[in-house]
Amino acid sequence: MKSKRMESILVNLDISAAPDQVWQALIDPDLVKQYFFGTILEGDWLEGGTIYFRGEWEGQAYEDKGIIQIFNPPRRLDYIYWSSWSGTEDKLENYLPLSYRLDRTAEGTRLTVEQGGFTDPDRKQHSIDNWNMILKGMKELVESRS
Repeated sequence: MKSKRMESILVNLDISAAPDQVWQALIDPDLVKQYFFGTILEGDWLEGGTIYFRGEWEGQAYEDKGIIQIFNPPRRLDYIYWSSWSGTEDKLENYLPLSYRLDRTAEGTRLTVEQGGFTDPDRKQHSIDNWNMILKGMKELVESRS
């Protein structure tokens, strides 16, 4: 049986704000809710800790979750992620890797988001489109606060 090739997406965004302000937008539930479709974020914020993303999308409740792999404020946050929309069971082998890297630039911060584990081109493109929309909202929010 031939296994499907796993692919990743990489999205970069320059934000006119300091890395600690961008970091805050990644982990502060009040900020996340403003740019991430009303998502309620809860997390332990330590390596090995669990994070939850809860909300409602198009009339359907969801609860997604992740397990933090790297927590290095304000530079890097990596976790493995499972979505209730994925059509898979909540088992570790169904979690996908997700990484946020923050690099200081002359103008502020470059945020790099990498998400792996895609085998379906349509699902990959859907994720790219979502990240572009989410990160645009995050950029506007963070820059309006700096």
